Amino acid sequence: MRQLLAALGDNVKPRGKGWICRCPVHNDKDFAMSINVGRDRPIVAYCYVCEAGGLELYQALGVDLEEYFGKKLERDANYMPRDVKELLDLDRTVVKIYRRQEERGVYASLEDKRRYKLAKGRIIGVQQKYGL
Repeated sequence: MRQLLAALGDNVKPRGKGWICRCPVHNDKDFAMSINVGRDRPIVAYCYVCEAGGLELYQALGVDLEEYFGKKLERDANYMPRDVKELLDLDRTVVKIYRRQEERGVYASLEDKRRYKLAKGRIIGVQQKYGL
């Protein structure tokens, strides 16, 4: 949390048991992102404008992901954090469903298209990072 707060600098301020900040993912001018310390993982962040989470926050700031995942990341070539695996599986499912619907000629809502593009982008990012 120290690295994160230091990286945010003047763009963060305390609120309740956590903090709020200007979202660095979409370069917000308002304090639209909340940051808290969670039970299952140390950092829980959410932007109410762009819907970015903790992982996107850390990546946008270039902060060490070991702090985000709450443990020292193993450097094994086959290692991928559990949270990343779960998100990758979910994103792959979203892409598969979207493409099947598209093949059947089913109209996709704007929200479905946005979710599909987000999932596709994250899949590409994970594949590049972990060499899949």
